[in-house]
Amino acid sequence: FIGTQARSYDPKVNSFILLDYYLYSTDDKYLEAHLEHNFSGFILNKFPLIRKLKLQEIVGVNYLSTPALKNYNELYFGLKYLNFRGIYGVSFNNKQQIQSGFRFAIGF
Repeated sequence: FIGTQARSYDPKVNSFILLDYYLYSTDDKYLEAHLEHNFSGFILNKFPLIRKLKLQEIVGVNYLSTPALKNYNELYFGLKYLNFRGIYGVSFNNKQQIQSGFRFAIGF
């Protein structure tokens, strides 16, 4: 699975935004799931001045379960403008917060 420790992240849907590179790596079986929704301005377009910026809202969740790591979750939300993204994410393990932070990406 794809993790990151930098302030930038890979905007692919199959990557984690706060997961440590090697801390949870495994050769054993694992379950991984990713879901992201782009609201395409549905919320921010309600505000006339913000509508002109053409910002898009992004919300997502990532899930990972390994024999050593049970129920790792990431929740994130952010904004997208053209190919630039800025998101804020929070990670949990068994309902206990592990870390949170901002991440930025440029997609091509």
